[in-house]
Amino acid sequence: MVQVRGSVAELQQFMTASLLPTNSNSLELSGPNKTQPDSIQLLYNLAKLEEINTSSIHADIVADLSIPIDCVVYEPARNQPRMVAKYTPGGREKRFVGVEWKTYHRELSRNASGQLELDISPTALQQSAQLANLLASPKSEDFCAPHCSGYVLEKDNQERTSRLGWDFQMPDSTDDASAPLSLHWLFTRVPQPPLSDKVTIASKLATSLMYLHSVKWLHKAIRSDNIVFYWDGTRTNLEQPILAGFEYAHHDAHDISERSDPNPVWDIYRWPSIQDEAPTTVHSQKIFNIYSLGIVLMEILFWKPLDTLLELPDLSTVTLFRSKEIRDDLIWMLE
Repeated sequence: MVQVRGSVAELQQFMTASLLPTNSNSLELSGPNKTQPDSIQLLYNLAKLEEINTSSIHADIVADLSIPIDCVVYEPARNQPRMVAKYTPGGREKRFVGVEWKTYHRELSRNASGQLELDISPTALQQSAQLANLLASPKSEDFCAPHCSGYVLEKDNQERTSRLGWDFQMPDSTDDASAPLSLHWLFTRVPQPPLSDKVTIASKLATSLMYLHSVKWLHKAIRSDNIVFYWDGTRTNLEQPILAGFEYAHHDAHDISERSDPNPVWDIYRWPSIQDEAPTTVHSQKIFNIYSLGIVLMEILFWKPLDTLLELPDLSTVTLFRSKEIRDDLIWMLE
C-alpha cells in the first residue's frame, strides 16, 4: 500500500521515529511546540506514546480507567454494538459519549477470596484496560481515533454473559439523537462527494493506520461500517473520519490474536486465508489491516459498498468459496 503523505521529506522524518530516545527523562507528551515543526513534534509524541503502551503491555498493572456502570445511562439494547449514552462522572453534569460493546461469555474462576464464581476472564479485563489506555493517551488528530474516557462492565446473569463497553468522547454539539453515521451507511444515502473529499477521507484513513501500526497496535476490524462521521450541526463532516470498532484491537506483542466471530457479512473485508477461522488461532499481521483498508479505499473511490460493487444481493448467503474469490475480483476491477 502506498501511504499518502505530503512529501518524501515527511516520510523520512516519520521513519526516524524509531530512532528517537524514549526514556522517561528525555521525552514528554505535550501539545504543539512553537519552537519546532509540527511533524517533528509529532514524531516525539509518537515515540513517547509507543513507550507508554509498550510499558503497559509488559506491566502487571495499568492505569485503572474502569467506570462504574451507574455513571453511564443508556437503553439496554444488547444487539447494538455501538450507541450513544449519557455519562455523569462523579455526579457532575452529564455529557454524551459513544459506547462500543463487546460481549464475553463468563468463565468459572476463583476470585480474590479464593471462591469460585462466573466472571469475565482476567486476560480480557487486562486487554480492555490496555486498549482504554492507548485510546486515552494524548494523540495527534492524524490518528483519527476516538478519545477514550474509560470502560464499563455490564453483567447479564440470565444469559451468563458480560459486556465491556468503551466510552468515547463525542463533539460538544452532540445530543442523544446524534449517533455517529458510518461510512457504509453514507454510501447508500449521501450523494457521491467531490473527488477532493474522497481523497481527503482516503488520505486520513491511510495516515491513521500508519500511525496505529507505528505504535505496534493492530486494528483487525477495518471496514466501512467501522469508519464513522459526526454531524457538526449543519452537515455530516466528511473531512473528519473517525476509525472506530476497536473491540478486537490489540498490541502486536500479544502472542495470540483474538479474531471476531466468523460473519459472512464482514468476512468479505478480511484477508482470504483468515476468513471463517476460529477467533484464536493465528497471530494477526499488519498486512491483514492493510488489505482491509484497501477494500475500503475502493469503496470510497466508487462511493459504493462492497456488496454493491460485486453485485452480491444477500451477503448472509455468500459461501466461503465465493468470499475467498473477492480479492481476485477486486484486482480484475482495477486492471
